[in-house]
Amino acid sequence: MYDVSDPRSSLASAAKASAPAATTFAGADYAKFYESRPQDTGSQGRTWYPRGQNFIVAYSEAQSSATFERQNQPDEYVVLVPNAGTAVTIRAEQSVESVPGESLAIVPPGRSTVSVPSGSP
Repeated sequence: MYDVSDPRSSLASAAKASAPAATTFAGADYAKFYESRPQDTGSQGRTWYPRGQNFIVAYSEAQSSATFERQNQPDEYVVLVPNAGTAVTIRAEQSVESVPGESLAIVPPGRSTVSVPSGSP
């Protein structure tokens, strides 16, 4: 890639440039909620917590009027509302947003609440 007299030729990235690209990937993992018991159950609904390599998913079947609160959330997080008939209200800092079904919202770090006025079908 570089001439032998070029100092860049001794860099680790220069040496790896000729290495073949990865051609295999790890197999997919699935969280089959219908095959396992939820980790949380209560008046808010039922919630499962599957994890990936560098993230965790909280999948909830929310009851009507459920509210999920985060006090000191260090990172932003995502709320996915897959059902068309379900809407949520998200409060974060001074902001309040109504999020319709079939939407994705990114919630900033800090204190926040996600309310599900009609529950999830």
